[in-house]
Amino acid sequence: PLYGLALVLLYGPDLWHRHRRALALSLATFVLFCLPGLPHWLSPAGRARAEFLLDPPSDWLGQYLSYLSPSFLVLSGDANVRHSMEGWGQLYLFALVSVPLGLLALRHRREAARLLGPWLLLFPLPAALTDPGHAMRACLGLPVLELLSAAGIVSLVRRLQGTARTVAGVATAVIVLAFAGAHTQDYFSDYGDDS
Repeated sequence: PLYGLALVLLYGPDLWHRHRRALALSLATFVLFCLPGLPHWLSPAGRARAEFLLDPPSDWLGQYLSYLSPSFLVLSGDANVRHSMEGWGQLYLFALVSVPLGLLALRHRREAARLLGPWLLLFPLPAALTDPGHAMRACLGLPVLELLSAAGIVSLVRRLQGTARTVAGVATAVIVLAFAGAHTQDYFSDYGDDS
């Protein structure tokens, strides 16, 4: 919802100006689909999670930052073995380089930055109100981090010319496949034995 609100603030005026009828129909459809859930959301059970907003944790900023830390995202992941394999973060190790490169690449892509920036900044908010570094609650941020990682890799390869570009492209593919293979191996062998 927060990201949806951010998109409305960023793109709403332009959409309303250009596509007023389609936007009004979309909003009416959205409200129509939300109406059946309204009784549950207003019930005590439905409001139970909202109480965190009224009584946020004392270390809210620390919990927010835990979802963006290299330790959680790349190096060690969630400490709870039900949520994360030991030695694996939410992203592969090469993301320590590729995600910052992706953030740098966004400097030259204003529209992509407008779309991905709020997503990156907002995804930890709901999770930070409950626990630090919880893998299941970080799932909403993985797509934006993976998009940034891919953008970083592509921007790096595109800076090269000729044979160097080809070698870098092949090396990147080999590295990604090697990490995916190792992760799959650990998931289906070692991780299954631990649980």
